[in-house]
Order: sequence, then structure tokens, then C-alpha cells
Amino acid sequence: MKRARVLCMGIAMAAVLLGGCAAGEGKAERLESEEAVQGQQTEVSLRDEGEELIALMVEKAGSDGYRSLMTTSEEIGAVLDQIVGEDYEEPQAVGQIEVTESMRTMIYQYAGAEKDLTLSDRLKEDVDKKLVSSMANIINVRYGAMTTLAAVSVINSGSSFRFDGLDQGTIYFYFYEDGYPAMVSFYPEDNGVVSANASFLLNPEWKGMSDTEFQDTLSEAFFGFSLPINLLEKVEE
Repeated sequence: MKRARVLCMGIAMAAVLLGGCAAGEGKAERLESEEAVQGQQTEVSLRDEGEELIALMVEKAGSDGYRSLMTTSEEIGAVLDQIVGEDYEEPQAVGQIEVTESMRTMIYQYAGAEKDLTLSDRLKEDVDKKLVSSMANIINVRYGAMTTLAAVSVINSGSSFRFDGLDQGTIYFYFYEDGYPAMVSFYPEDNGVVSANASFLLNPEWKGMSDTEFQDTLSEAFFGFSLPINLLEKVEE
């Protein structure tokens, strides 16, 4: 079991590293220079920024031109087709997981790491950031095939924006009546800048899954480790 956890985390972390260029493109679009961000005040919310990235992923999935540039695989195309046509305009529920110190320790243990990694502060910060952004890949690898992970990487989207008040990484989950759940991770950078990375959780059984059902699935995905989701809002049925 431990070897399986290590392999799962290894595949997920590799996907994050290989996908770094795509996230960087999003940053370039939002932030022209560091000087432009200094002192800039913007009216943004993490929830809204996440929804914008989800809308971008949906557009990528449905764009024949974009898909032709990214892949010629029919298998990947078939996975992307499952996203097209569903309604991602308004989530039925939005939940949050804060990346606390205890959560980071849990993820290290899940990955099979020793209790004391003896990482420098610089390495620890880099690893923590990658762990936050790799959560979707960990879950997709746990429940899907490599084709699913490849399809997710084709449409993953990232951005950077000015946002004061975020002191540690946090993850938002968006649940839809008929669509796949989406996950957006947020991580604080220097000078009040936050980087965001969005991904779909593409297990066919999860279409239309509620936030309460997903909580049990999330615990199962991490082999019993508890990752409680704080429900931020929910549409009353």
C-alpha cells in the first residue's frame, strides 16, 4: 500500500512540474510586471477567480481549435467530450480546505515520506506550493487512468492576481448539479500576489456528486486521512 501511495504522489507531482508552463501563461496574462502589482488594489474574491478559471477550462474542452493544438489523441478527446454540454454556470455548492500545517504533515505521510524531511525553508515553501497545486492530480490518479490525467492537463488553467489577506494555501471545491466537481488551489506569493490553478476531477461516477458525498470520497482517496471541507455556500433545493 505504501508503495502505491508513493507512486500515486510521484505521478501527480510529475504532472504538476510538467504543467508549470501552462500556469505561467496565465500569470503573464494577468500580471504584466511586478511593478504593476505593487500597491494596486483590486476588488476580487477567490470564489469568483475560481469560477473564471473553471469557465476557461470549459471553453478549452469545447474548442475544436484549441484541442487540435494540444492533442491528436482520440482517447483524450473522448474524455474532454464528457465535459462539453454540461452546465457550469452556477455551482450548487462551494467548499474550502485550508492547507494547515497538520494537513501538510498528513499529505507527507500519505506520500510515504519520513516524519522529519529536514527541508530548508526555501525547499519547504516550494514543496508546499506544489502539494497545494497537485491535489487534483493526486485525486485523479487515484480514481482515473493516465488518459484522464492527460486530458485534465490539456485544459488545466492558472492565473495570478492581487489579493491581500491570504496567508497560507487554500483549496476551493465547486460542485455542479450535472457536471464534474472542479478544484481550484490558491497560494500566496510575494507582494500580495496569489497564484491560482484549476482542474476538473474527472471520475465518471462523480458527475452531479454533492458536497457531502464528495467528503466521504475525499477521505477514501487519501486512504482514510481526514480532509474536512468547510462548506462556504450551497443552493437550497
